[in-house]
Amino acid sequence: MKQLTELGHSLFYHFMEAGFIVFETHPGSIIRHMNLQLTSRDHVIDSIIASAAVYCALRGDSYYIIGGDGLIVLPNEDCRDAILEIIERCL
Repeated sequence: MKQLTELGHSLFYHFMEAGFIVFETHPGSIIRHMNLQLTSRDHVIDSIIASAAVYCALRGDSYYIIGGDGLIVLPNEDCRDAILEIIERCL
């Protein structure tokens, strides 16, 4: 887990240095925050949730909380149905 965290930090700083806007997401927090009732969870579902969170952030349909490493994107409740629909279509 420590290697994964270090890799994430490295990627974060490399993208920032290259001029990218970087959004930090935490799918588990989003699932709890939005009370998403999922029958299963894997990397694909986490990727869909993270992508949807960034999409909502770009539309202004999100807010941010302060996490250990910076700001974490949490989609507004308005995005809940869209996220669930995307998950259903992709699985």
